[in-house]
Amino acid sequence: MKSFVVILFLLYSLAGFGQSRKLSLEQFIASTDSINDLYPPEKVYLHLDKPFYAAGQNIWFKAYVVDGSNQPSMLSKILYVDLINEEKQIKKTLKLPLSAGLGWGDIALPDTLSEGNYRIRGYTQWMRNFGEESFYDHSLVIVNSFKSGTVKNKAQSGSQAVTVQFFPEGGQQVEGVRSRVAFKALASNGLGKDMTGYVMDNLGTKVAEFKSDHAGMGSFLLTPFEGQSYKAIVSLPEGEKTFPIPSAAKDGYVISVNTEPQDKILIRITATPTAPIDDRELTVAVKTYDGSILQSSFKMTRQFADVAISKGELKTGIAQLTLFDKNDMAVAERLVFTRKNGDLNISVQSGKDAYSKREKVKLDIAPTFEDQSQAIASFSVAVTDMDRVGVKEDDETTIFSELLVKSELKGFVEQPNYYFTRGAEAVKLKQKHLDNLLMTQGWRRLDWTKNKPKLSLIPEKGISISGTVSRGGSPVAGGKVTAFTPDGGMLMDTVSNSKGWFNFDNLVFPDSTRFIVQGRTEKSKANVQIKLDQVSRQSVGNDVFFASRKDEIPDLVQTYGKDIKEELAELLKQGLITRNNVLNEVVVKGVKDSKTLTNSSKLGNSPADYTFRSEQLSDPNLAFALKGKVLGFDFHIGEKGVVTGSLARNTMVSGPPAMELFVDGMPMGTDLSQVNMQDVAYVEVLKGGASAAIYGGKAAAGILIVTTKGYAGISNNNVQTDAQGIIKYLPQGYTVSRTFYSPDYAAPETQKAKADFRSTIYWNPDIFSDKGVVKPIEFYTADRPGIYRVVVEGLDYKGRLGRSVKTFTVQ
Repeated sequence: MKSFVVILFLLYSLAGFGQSRKLSLEQFIASTDSINDLYPPEKVYLHLDKPFYAAGQNIWFKAYVVDGSNQPSMLSKILYVDLINEEKQIKKTLKLPLSAGLGWGDIALPDTLSEGNYRIRGYTQWMRNFGEESFYDHSLVIVNSFKSGTVKNKAQSGSQAVTVQFFPEGGQQVEGVRSRVAFKALASNGLGKDMTGYVMDNLGTKVAEFKSDHAGMGSFLLTPFEGQSYKAIVSLPEGEKTFPIPSAAKDGYVISVNTEPQDKILIRITATPTAPIDDRELTVAVKTYDGSILQSSFKMTRQFADVAISKGELKTGIAQLTLFDKNDMAVAERLVFTRKNGDLNISVQSGKDAYSKREKVKLDIAPTFEDQSQAIASFSVAVTDMDRVGVKEDDETTIFSELLVKSELKGFVEQPNYYFTRGAEAVKLKQKHLDNLLMTQGWRRLDWTKNKPKLSLIPEKGISISGTVSRGGSPVAGGKVTAFTPDGGMLMDTVSNSKGWFNFDNLVFPDSTRFIVQGRTEKSKANVQIKLDQVSRQSVGNDVFFASRKDEIPDLVQTYGKDIKEELAELLKQGLITRNNVLNEVVVKGVKDSKTLTNSSKLGNSPADYTFRSEQLSDPNLAFALKGKVLGFDFHIGEKGVVTGSLARNTMVSGPPAMELFVDGMPMGTDLSQVNMQDVAYVEVLKGGASAAIYGGKAAAGILIVTTKGYAGISNNNVQTDAQGIIKYLPQGYTVSRTFYSPDYAAPETQKAKADFRSTIYWNPDIFSDKGVVKPIEFYTADRPGIYRVVVEGLDYKGRLGRSVKTFTVQ
């Protein structure tokens, strides 16, 4: 980012102003530019439709991938999203295309998914260079109300060990100088612990008292003296504990920051009383999260000086204040958070405050800025039933808390949205608590004084298939390489370079697309070897906070799980589903390395009408594979190659209805051509009747249940050598994002639909504002009365963030 210089107004006597003179400070500024040029940061935020889920539902999300200025990132074109369970197993990985830093997708949660705590992780290939701590990582709970029993909080009772750490403001205390000391008390589960205490010197004199303000954090003032040491005595439920206070330096500088004024940040710089006046040549440098540098150099003529930084020069977010001495060595450092006007304001208006069940709602969204200018921005909208999906606003992760705080700090941030909610507590009080957080938690940005990370992965601009062609261990220059899909949908050819390397880039294809890659010499000889370039999947590291809470189920989620059970009971009462025990495992025989495998059907102990293992279905198309094996089964090829299956006994005047397809427990419509037979572990066929009724109102036409090898736990190697110079390759393609279903109750046939107990009423990730104009949003309410909550989040092309929350009543 471009550096620039401003003059900071000094409230007290200063000898004069000047620009940086010393080499190390110049290196500091140049290094900041270098870091932003060589290591441009990317951050990810996922807007989820709700805070917790039940097995059988979908997680809907929109991805915002931004640079250091929170502007949409133009660096990466692919985003990865992982769903991770308590055992650090990746249950699902999505690969999503990004356009101007934006993308969206959904994760289908099978009804056999185990209940517990999960993590959703979002990252780009480029972000992997900087470690997992740079990823978006969000914890959520998934309940399973299909299984017997009730949702219980398994959290262990009893006291937990508490540790307390102390952090002098600016980095160190100095003898004879009064300064602020921040502290943080943490229980073993990673959460803050309220406590009180006092500070005692080595003579037994109590010199300060303290009490935590929020999340176990707080601060107090202390003047350390020469020859004395200090300790803190903390009162906890299990008794008193003693912790050391960091020792003070004999000389140096102390900084004290006040962010309360609306228009400026005040910094008081205090020197050691005995420090010579000639040594008090100082420079204050302010580095914002977008890489901009503000600086001023001056000479202190008194023991202290006050510096005022105009907030108008800063963006909303975290900035780093660094004090350099006359040798341009950093002697004190502090993080501050600036709140200022100019963020993206989002107005959400509805026609009225109360609606009836299954009534149409129209929402008008109008984004503006403080100066009433119109915004060009992108948004996502989620509408949920608050009576079912309870929300604790302080615990939420929002576009503000993630991109302005969580993504900028190291470690776990408790109640991130607390610092951004408006409530009875004054804004100044929350600013004080945010200051405590910044004094006790490190910045995540690269340290210009330390070794830089080794870059092994480049930003992805699209999917590529690349590798080398060799012969007898030597590269084949000018080799002919062809890549194609067995169905003939894609066909590409290229020539290897002098090192035998070839590359097909900017490819677009869905996941589970298989390729055949063929290599030949320049003279078309087949005796070559092909080795593909492959980047290993991202592993799952330790998350101490997540691991410590893996047995906890919050009260709101317990209520949600019980509510889902009541909903299932009501559906049973209405005859819309039949009672069943969800099958967790079946033994599949005749498969290599036969073992107990996971099944995706809902049949319990009731057998399907037909069950086929993958080796019994040799045809590459599911419809052709079942033809002649299932009595009465036939198929029809319609427009655009859509293949539907039907059973002869279900013949009607208008023709037989299409059988419904389920893949890994999720409904996939009726098109059988979307099934890749090489991924199939086994297929179950239900011809109708009570067993099929488990799958809903369309079950009478018959059900096809496909369980893939990945779901069943069968290894499916993605590279196979088929013959000399030919390999079969199954790369990870783009995950096809589905469209959220929103019923239209204006249609007469829809009015007769089954009971509508949706908890997510509406979801739309693709809302665009062109100069402040947004197309109105329309949807219908569901069958349960209550309070609906509308959340709109988004950003504009300049990196200005916005969020709006509105509620209305359904009677």
